Parts: sequence; structure tokens; C-alpha cells
Amino acid sequence: MKVLKVEDGKVAKRLRARLLKKGMVVAEVYGEKDLRKDLIKKADVVLLLKL
Repeated sequence: MKVLKVEDGKVAKRLRARLLKKGMVVAEVYGEKDLRKDLIKKADVVLLLKL
């Protein structure tokens, strides 16, 4: 699992679409406490949004 911190929602949307085209499993979380959930651990890439 790789965690990428993203500041902008528009950038996250484009990045998510790009990673999904490559066949990667992507998850989006809005806080660091959500990283501990079991479903998130199954994702290849986690986008941590800082809004």
C-alpha cells in the first residue's frame, strides 16, 4: 500500500482516474485515522485528501 497526500480535490480526481486505468485499486480517505481500517489495507494506492 502506498499513501499519497493530495491537497486539491481536482488533482485527486484526475490521479484516481489515471491509476484506475492502470488497473490499480485506489482508496480515498479524508483523515489519518481512516488509514487503519481493514478495507483500506487492501488497496494498492491510498489518496489522503487534505481539504
